[in-house]
Amino acid sequence: MFDYSKFFVNRSPLANTIYRLKNDKKLRIVYFGGSVTMGVGLPYADLNTLSWRAKTGSRIAELFPDAEITNINRAVGESGTYLGTFRVGRDVIAHKPDLLFIEYSINDCYFGSSYADSAMRFETIVREVRRELPFCDIVTVLVTDKRRSADAKECRLHEQAQAHDDIAAVYGIPSVRVGMALVKKYEACLDERWSEFFTDIVHLTAAGYDEYYQCIKAFLDTELNGKGELKEHILPPLVCDSLFDGDRRVIEATAELLARSEELGGHGFSFSEKYFGLHDYNGFFFAEQGGENPVLAIEFEGTDIAIQSNVTTGVAREDSVWCFEVSVDGGEPIRRNFKTHNPTMIAEGLPAGVHTIRFKPIFETFEKDDVFKLGIIFTRNAEKATKK
Repeated sequence: MFDYSKFFVNRSPLANTIYRLKNDKKLRIVYFGGSVTMGVGLPYADLNTLSWRAKTGSRIAELFPDAEITNINRAVGESGTYLGTFRVGRDVIAHKPDLLFIEYSINDCYFGSSYADSAMRFETIVREVRRELPFCDIVTVLVTDKRRSADAKECRLHEQAQAHDDIAAVYGIPSVRVGMALVKKYEACLDERWSEFFTDIVHLTAAGYDEYYQCIKAFLDTELNGKGELKEHILPPLVCDSLFDGDRRVIEATAELLARSEELGGHGFSFSEKYFGLHDYNGFFFAEQGGENPVLAIEFEGTDIAIQSNVTTGVAREDSVWCFEVSVDGGEPIRRNFKTHNPTMIAEGLPAGVHTIRFKPIFETFEKDDVFKLGIIFTRNAEKATKK
């Protein structure tokens, strides 16, 4: 029988979780991560039954049949800790979980985050949760993909996963290395059997999600077998030199914001009240091709601004590069590419204060019938960030 105990690090017991289950007979769980937490790769109808997330909630219910378990899915595909810092208040803290699972390391890798940035943003998330919900237990789940399976075979975490794990160690947060467990369990034949467990380089089949779950199950069966005790988690000194905070703001697309854009010289965008793609966020700006390239003018206060966007494509393809131009406070426009993993940074490191951004998608780089959508604007003032 495969020994999963080598692939999770306990660090501190889930004593508060056990107490809630045994004494309060209730437990609220939030799952905060990317597409692997959602269950992408499975048929839509199976997301809430066959994903590791769903099976985890079911296992806790099996272990404590008298308890009322509330499972809250707050996973968003293609999201890492950058987006997670902006979502943590609304999508985690507001739900007041007793237990939080965080899975972001692989998308931090795809986002291109350095070790330092991954550590800073992961610490920001866990520190804000611990500050606002000091009795909430946290578990980090570390997954893998095909390009990083060689590291997993050597029992090494990829750079961003190592950053999360190092922060977790300081905060007493258990880590469950599900990706490493799967790779080690099948290392002699994984290349030949990859399609049995994965639908692509990172998303899993039902069999693959079950392998991830088996590691989490072993962890839960060990951790939830102890004595419950309600105890406040104490914040340690900061690990990173600063946090990714500083008056962070989430600005949703609205008709009023579009009207203000037009007052500032913007044109060619329309507004829709439809759902955009993030939990509980409705409304987006959109621009269709034809005529002069549209411009969206955004006024904000801070030092950094990023956007959550997507392109509805007329033709499915894998190698597209969509471009945009941005000018700050009337300066020369700079051409950049959209990130495939949101958000896309528009400007950063500006002097603290009020700025006007003129943003223009370059439709010459789009395919025919592509429609550009912009749903949410993220801003922060890095000068107000928490520092050591």
